[in-house]
Amino acid sequence: MMNRRRFLNALYLAASLLLLTGCGGGPDLVTVSGEVTYDGAPVAQGQILFVDVNAPTSHAQIESGQYKIETAPGAKQVRITATKETGTMLEGAMGAEVPELVDLIPAKYNTTTTLSAEIAADRLDPLNFHLAK
Repeated sequence: MMNRRRFLNALYLAASLLLLTGCGGGPDLVTVSGEVTYDGAPVAQGQILFVDVNAPTSHAQIESGQYKIETAPGAKQVRITATKETGTMLEGAMGAEVPELVDLIPAKYNTTTTLSAEIAADRLDPLNFHLAK
């Protein structure tokens, strides 16, 4: 009985230490905001992702051409997406119907992106993306 209690106490202590050392160890985040336009018009709704090989990917919604995102400082690959429903329904998983979507933003700005950004820890100015066709 005493060995089991000692084992459980040691296990509890080890788990607590692991949790404590895992918290708060991430990089400081920087708030970045700006506008996103495509072909001269604000992107009504979409998503922006800041991809970093050394930190978690950050993502935020684009609403009325504006976004606000928190990300770690450093070099980022930027991906911007926006879709709309075509009005056609497709057969999805297990026979469920799902709306067909079309991309509004070309692949060169998302899946094969050419966009990048350097995020400084003290960045205050807006980071705008004006995308051409």
